[in-house]
Amino acid sequence: MLRLLTLLLGFGPSQVWRWTLQAGADRDVAPTVGRLLRDPDGLRNSMRILAGAGLGRRHAGGDWIEIPAIIRLVLRELLPAAYAESNRQDVVQILVAADPGHPEDPRTLDKHRAIAPHVRPAALVDTHRPSAYRTIRHQIRYLFLIGDLQAAQQLGREAESALVRQEVLAPSDELVLLIRRDLASALRADGRYVDAYRLTEEAMDHLDARADHAVALDLARSWGHDLRIAGEFQRAYELDEETLRRNPAVFPDDDFRSLASRYNLSVSRRFLGRFREAAAADRSDLDRLRAGRGRTDRRQARWANALAEDLYGLGRYPDVVELLGPLMEAESGRELLRARRMTGAAFRRLGKLVPAVEQLGVGYQACMSQLGEHRELTLAVCMSFGNALRELGQFATALHYGSLAVSGYAAAMGADNPLVRVAGANRAAVLLAAGDVTAAVPELDEAYRVLTARLGEQHPFTVLTAVNRASAAAMSDPVSALSWSAPAYRLAIEVFGEDHLDTLIAAAGYAADRAARNEDDPTAPSLDQVLATLRRRFGADHPLVTRLADGGRALVDVELPTG
Repeated sequence: MLRLLTLLLGFGPSQVWRWTLQAGADRDVAPTVGRLLRDPDGLRNSMRILAGAGLGRRHAGGDWIEIPAIIRLVLRELLPAAYAESNRQDVVQILVAADPGHPEDPRTLDKHRAIAPHVRPAALVDTHRPSAYRTIRHQIRYLFLIGDLQAAQQLGREAESALVRQEVLAPSDELVLLIRRDLASALRADGRYVDAYRLTEEAMDHLDARADHAVALDLARSWGHDLRIAGEFQRAYELDEETLRRNPAVFPDDDFRSLASRYNLSVSRRFLGRFREAAAADRSDLDRLRAGRGRTDRRQARWANALAEDLYGLGRYPDVVELLGPLMEAESGRELLRARRMTGAAFRRLGKLVPAVEQLGVGYQACMSQLGEHRELTLAVCMSFGNALRELGQFATALHYGSLAVSGYAAAMGADNPLVRVAGANRAAVLLAAGDVTAAVPELDEAYRVLTARLGEQHPFTVLTAVNRASAAAMSDPVSALSWSAPAYRLAIEVFGEDHLDTLIAAAGYAADRAARNEDDPTAPSLDQVLATLRRRFGADHPLVTRLADGGRALVDVELPTG
């Protein structure tokens, strides 16, 4: 009984399961501990005696035992330091033996949950052996997967600090790189994007020549996330494309990491406006998920949301609403938030402005409470909410949320991130709609300058900014409007296609500018032709049709992809 009591003092203040203890029976533990753990009846009897003496709380069936905090505190003070360290080493051996493996396998989660409260009390990070660090790595990933981001970061930071002090594992060792990758994932999910970027970048620098090893591909997938968040969309796309190309040499096609690589590439495609390619890939993977495990596979919601963003980028707004309908009924958590946002954005483009504002308002409040203010998805929903409020004519409120998006992107991702300028361009659209051209023009000019330099003239974000800059010129300096609206229209055709709603809005602006100067362009539609197309596709009562028919100027905006 006393040997078990002493052993239990090395665990954390939580339940210690009998199966956990018995996992260490054949490990390098003290002989008396080994004999105890190899004797199931004796172990069960010792647990019963401890509980009967008031020294522990035991499960009725003998499955676990827990030492009360006050007893633990008193008895640990009585243990000689040398004995306590020997006991800690035994506990480490037991926890490492009980580690069920990679937590991506859902069958391991219960066992990871059981050992999690004991990893830090046993000071696993100070046990400089690969087996201990492998268990630590699994625990960081487990905590990340269950959403305990603070605990994942704490354990990851402690592991990072301990790794600096040891000589068993080199900085380029696979375990070290994976610990850094999983810590970066927790930082990224917690909105600490700059920290995640730096950590992953450092890990990538240590890869040496292992381009086709599993660890290299794991890190590359994480690095793609960081590059996209940093606004380096082309680099992210090239990396994701290369990662997917190398994938078959390491992982089978149906491995979850292969699926993740395909998903990442589709996200990068969306950030470059390559919606048709993304839609084909996402539709294929969604169909395979449905065929493989039926509609119960939770990953389907993620791919359905991805496909919805593709369809939105293609201008297929009714299809977005239809695809996301089942998710709006059955999903929860992040995927519901994504579905609500894209449903609201699609409603807005279809002219259903009140339902759009309702969906996005509810979604924004849910993001704030569930995720926090400066998370990637929260900021995207904030910007979508501002866009919808602008369309509804609630300019003051729209400007408030547009400004929140600008300051939020700057705080979360850095003031030089191009997404700050995207948010600024959307805020400028609110100013234009409210008639404040003087305030809108400098913001549009700065956004256009930065986006052209960082992303290129033909990037969708740049083109949409140019379309609105043409509208600003028409309001403030009509003579110069054609110099903006003509190239913006040509680029919109090239980037979005002739029939896309944003191209039609650009065409309407270009037609109005030509009419104002009594100029003709036989290669471009007239305003009447644009209106006829819009009436046919969206109905005569669509707010956009009404605005253009009344001589108003239509504005565009950016709806960012999400991961």
